Amino acid sequence: PATAPFIPACPPLEREWLDRLESAHTEQELVLAVRAFVASWHPATLELIPEVARPVRVTTREEIAALAYELARARLRAAIPHDVDEWVTRMHVFFSQAASRAAMLAATSAKA
Repeated sequence: PATAPFIPACPPLEREWLDRLESAHTEQELVLAVRAFVASWHPATLELIPEVARPVRVTTREEIAALAYELARARLRAAIPHDVDEWVTRMHVFFSQAASRAAMLAATSAKA
């Protein structure tokens, strides 16, 4: 019989990542924080994220918002096994916070 692939336990989203989002004062700083978060994932674990919602190379706040949306849709539409959903949820929480920060930065720059 085929064995299921090993899926490592998902760690909680570290406060450090949310702090990095909050400390971003420009879109470029935010994009760099997002790229660092994605780079911190092992490639095999990143492959657990549904392809349509998997971050590849994020370059704009619009891409951050689009990924937050796609991650939410993936979680709602697919029957994702619990151990995989923990990873998708971790990514979704981070991108939701990043999208919120992007909106704040956009609003601030529009006022200036």
